[in-house]
Amino acid sequence: GQVTGGKNCRWSPKNKGGVPMDYDPKANLAYADGSDAHTLLIGATGSKKSRLVVMPTVRILGAAGESMVICDPKAEIYQRTSGYLKQLGYDLHVVNLRDPSKGDGWNILEIPFKLYYSGEIDKACEYINDQAAALIPINSKDPYWDYSSRDLYVGLVLLLFELSIKFGQGLRSVNMQNLLRLKTDLFTSTVSREIKKTNLWAFADKHELIRTKLHGIVICPSDTMGCILSVFDQYLSCFSLQPQIINLLNETTLKLDRIGYEKTAIFLIMPDEKSTYHKLITVFIKQVYELLIDQAYTDRQDNGFPIRVNFLLDEFSSLPTISDFPQMIAASRSRNIRFTLVIQSKHQIQQRYEEEAETIQSNCANWMFLNSREVPLLQEISTLAGEKGNKPLIPVSRLQHLDKEKGECLIF
Repeated sequence: GQVTGGKNCRWSPKNKGGVPMDYDPKANLAYADGSDAHTLLIGATGSKKSRLVVMPTVRILGAAGESMVICDPKAEIYQRTSGYLKQLGYDLHVVNLRDPSKGDGWNILEIPFKLYYSGEIDKACEYINDQAAALIPINSKDPYWDYSSRDLYVGLVLLLFELSIKFGQGLRSVNMQNLLRLKTDLFTSTVSREIKKTNLWAFADKHELIRTKLHGIVICPSDTMGCILSVFDQYLSCFSLQPQIINLLNETTLKLDRIGYEKTAIFLIMPDEKSTYHKLITVFIKQVYELLIDQAYTDRQDNGFPIRVNFLLDEFSSLPTISDFPQMIAASRSRNIRFTLVIQSKHQIQQRYEEEAETIQSNCANWMFLNSREVPLLQEISTLAGEKGNKPLIPVSRLQHLDKEKGECLIF
């Protein structure tokens, strides 16, 4: 596709937006990949990834009227593109974990509760299990405590749902603040026989799903139970550190079910100097993706959405592992969903996804390289570029000296 530059981009309706692949300054034309290909953007800190690629991509997608979910660690992308998107009539939202008072609300439990309430219990449990996996990672050295904490999370969420339904509270009482209160109310003691005497446990014990998840913890010796509760509190401390974060997570003001039908841009602003809330971004991405897949199946007979949804994931390799991400990126193209992954180094993505890192990379048809001092990566890229006369077409020394001021970028 082609788009003319300047403040007012002109776009042919037959063209689709995408990552800019080239720019002709004489004709003032940017050439974008409008296909369904995923993109991997590699660039070390300071290589101008946002300026050269991400922000131009947002503007091109905006001109083409495509929806976007954008990871924006510094809020720089929002500051420089939100005004333009508003002019284009976008439904604009911000999940702001840096300054929660200046953004939309997002109740992490709303979607699974609505599914549970409507009788889709299996699907609700899938969402809850995904949340548990993102919020409570598994420590390979001693996984018992983490798996037990996950069971505790799932059991408490289901118990909260049942209590809300029984007392007619509906969604009003379903939030993370009440989940933590429920944990405190249920475990006023770490003595098993004392817990079993409570009315709360009597209610929980009537429901098989809840009993299955919580019974193994309730019957533990006091010391073991105390350790599980301590690990649980440690992982979920992000929900109790700031009152503003608690308020942000109490109510959803986003129209998540309209992303594939109305041109929408959601900016996910997170502190880049600390990783405390990164796990929430991971949960959000997975939740929106699963919602889109479910909608594509029920509303569209598994066909693609009328408006393409683009996930622009800056600092992707700094986010906690997204469960089943290789399957996500492989299955998304047929539903008109596309990913652009921005990483600083190959080592980072290998740390997060281990043997699955290669699968993720191989599912990205476009590779864009700006800058790196990572020797194995430089050698790999040089090898991919091929040889002529037993000499590399693009040697490692050339890759180390791409000029970011001129916007030089190697693209496969």
